Amino acid sequence: MSLPVGNPVRFSLTQQQFVHAARLHARPSKARRLFHLLITLFVAYSAWTQFQLGNSGYALMLVAILPLALNMHLLVTPLFSQMYRRNPALAEPLSIQLRHDGIETDSVNGRQLLSWQQIVRWREDDESLLLYINARQYLTLPKSIASQGFDFDQLRAQLASVKKA
Repeated sequence: MSLPVGNPVRFSLTQQQFVHAARLHARPSKARRLFHLLITLFVAYSAWTQFQLGNSGYALMLVAILPLALNMHLLVTPLFSQMYRRNPALAEPLSIQLRHDGIETDSVNGRQLLSWQQIVRWREDDESLLLYINARQYLTLPKSIASQGFDFDQLRAQLASVKKA
C-alpha cells in the first residue's frame, strides 16, 4: 500500500444521510428530466385531446397517472428509511483515508482499498459525495466529515486527474 495522503476519518451514516444519498443517487440526469417532461406533456396533451373528443373516462385515467409519474421520487424517502432501519450494518462506523493509490476503508467487516481506477464516476451535492463502483453501488461520504479534516478538494482533484487519463 502507498503512503496516506490525509488522516483517517471515522463516521457513521445517519438515517437522514443515508436517505439523502439515496435521493441523490435516484435524481435523474438533465437528459432524463427532459425526457420525463416530454412524456408528461404528451400524456397531458393526450388527456386534453381525449376530453375534447368526449372520452372523459380515458382522459380522467390519463390525468390520474400524472401525479404518480411526477412524484415517483417521493417514494425514495420511505423505502430507504425502511431499508436503513432493517439493516443495522448501514449504521456501523466506517473509517476512511485518502491514499495515493485510492481510498482505504476500514469497518467491522475488514479493511479494503478502493483504487482510483475502480471508481467509475462520482456525484455530489451540498450534503454528500457518492463514489460509484458500478452503476448501482456507491460509497457515501457525508460532507460533514470535512469538519474532522477530510479533504474533499484533494479527493475531487484526484478523481479528476484519474478520469482524465
